[in-house]
Amino acid sequence: MENLEQWFSIAWVGLQSAVVWVSAQARMHLSFLGMAWVASLLVVYGSDLMQWVKKTIGTWPLLIKLGVFVLISALGFGLLTQWMTPWLVAQMSGLSDLWLAPVVLGGYLAVGLLAQKKGLL
Repeated sequence: MENLEQWFSIAWVGLQSAVVWVSAQARMHLSFLGMAWVASLLVVYGSDLMQWVKKTIGTWPLLIKLGVFVLISALGFGLLTQWMTPWLVAQMSGLSDLWLAPVVLGGYLAVGLLAQKKGLL
């Protein structure tokens, strides 16, 4: 029994070391990871927003519809990315090394599952 406990203890320390190493590697690239996360969410939910806009402005004159489309597409999505990325990076920066890697991996898996649920995969 003592050997088994010792083996589990060694395995646990090895797993923690691996997670800390992956987190350290991820920490160097948090701004890219955060922007990719925000962009992925915009890909998943952007079409819903654009469908709502399309329904809302469907009867408006063409030039106004084009203007609203440009404002939402270029400025809206761009500003949302610019504002959300630093916030998300700040949240991830506050995580300990034992939590960062699992949160990043879990977050991307969640976005992937959302994309699959919406039929994007």
